[in-house]
Amino acid sequence: MKKSLTLFSTLTLLLLGFTSIVKAQTFTPKYGISMTSFSHGYYEYLPKGYVANGTQKYPLLIFLGGTGELGDGSVEQLPLVLHNATPKQISQGIFPDSFLVNRAVV
Repeated sequence: MKKSLTLFSTLTLLLLGFTSIVKAQTFTPKYGISMTSFSHGYYEYLPKGYVANGTQKYPLLIFLGGTGELGDGSVEQLPLVLHNATPKQISQGIFPDSFLVNRAVV
């Protein structure tokens, strides 16, 4: 029993270490973060393979919502931004893995 528990613990630690190195695509709401007096939340999308301290460069994509996406950044209102355009594509998992920016694939 002790041997199998040790093996399970070792495998769990290896798996956790591996997942921190090879990140999957993430789409995370950030609530209550005030960047201006009118902005109190946002969604952060990180592409598959993104490493925070890596050397690969990624384009910055900023979606500026219209009046249909207005809200206070709360848990109840932030999802309003997911009804249209790029945020909708990302939340539905249909945003492309790569696309062209200045004739280069990113």
